[in-house]
Parts: sequence; C-alpha cells; structure tokens
Amino acid sequence: MNGNNLFNQNFEMAREFNNDYAQIKIDGLWGFIDKKGSVRINPQFYDSMHFFNDLAIVRGENSKKRIIDKMGNTLFENTKSTTDLSGYLIDDWFCFIEKKTAYMNYCGIINSKGEEILKAEFEKIWVTKDGKLITYKYDGKKITQNLIEKQKDNTTKILFTIEGLDIELIDHNNNFFTIREGFLNKILLNICLIK
Repeated sequence: MNGNNLFNQNFEMAREFNNDYAQIKIDGLWGFIDKKGSVRINPQFYDSMHFFNDLAIVRGENSKKRIIDKMGNTLFENTKSTTDLSGYLIDDWFCFIEKKTAYMNYCGIINSKGEEILKAEFEKIWVTKDGKLITYKYDGKKITQNLIEKQKDNTTKILFTIEGLDIELIDHNNNFFTIREGFLNKILLNICLIK
C-alpha cells in the first residue's frame, strides 16, 4: 500500500497535517500519509498522535504505546504495565505517566530511546512558549514548582524553584494562575513571570 495515492479514497477518519504527515484511519486502524496523499506508514495502529519533530506516539496491537520515526521504525516501546506515554514535550522528550497509588499518577520525562530524563514525581508538567518546562508537585503540605531548561547534553537545569501554599505560575499559553492549597484559580492575565 505504500506510495499509493489515497486522495480519491474514503477514510473512516483523517486528521490535519502536522510535520508533513496526516493521520488516516482505514478499517479501524491508523496510519500516516504525506501531503501528496501517499501512504507513508500503513494503517496498523489502534491509536496514534500526530508527528512532531519527526516523532510520534502510537499504540499497537499489544496495547502498549511506542515512539516511532517517520519511516515507522520503533525507537522505544513502553513495556511497563505501571507506566504510559502521554505526549510530546520538546525536541525528543516525551511525558510519561507512572501509577504510584490507586488514586494518583505522576509525570516524568523520557527521551525517544526510553531513557529517563526526570523521574515520575510531578503531578503536572507544562511547556512554555520558549521551550522551557514547568513542573508541579504538591506533597500535602506545600506546592513546589520548578522552571527547567533542557541542556545541550540532554540533561536538565533548574532555573528557579517556587515553594509554598500560595504561589503563582504561568502555563504553556502564558496564562497566569494562582494556586492556593492545591487548587487552581485561573486569572486571565497575559503576564509572564518567566521573562
């Protein structure tokens, strides 16, 4: 099926182009086409996310999510039953979720090879418009947030940390939030503490 023009065919579903590929669904399975309508990765996945920086997360027949490149090669397959890939962050970094208790999941970061960059110890991770990360953790007593920058050697550097029960942060859309005892009260101000 690779290389065939499918623009004259009907898809069960198609999603927008991102990173030059669009997701298509045929016979209940997802694959990818290029902008010419040629199938680049045959429909074979039960679910998929769009490509970003030439990488995508897909879910295969074993229900495990994996990271693939634009040739359909698997770079990393998640084999742990207590973790799940949840989305793309920056460059080749992905967020993963690890179930810690019956009621709580925590986020961490891995690269496209599955190497752990940050342990799963955060309730949330945001990406700022300029590619930095904000981590959020509430331990029942205080909220801790870090502004993190990716380094050239694929490590992280904490630029600053805020702790307390009444702290403020900026999300990935530069919306301003106030957090009081673990609850977000959104204030629609276009202010950025980061800059």
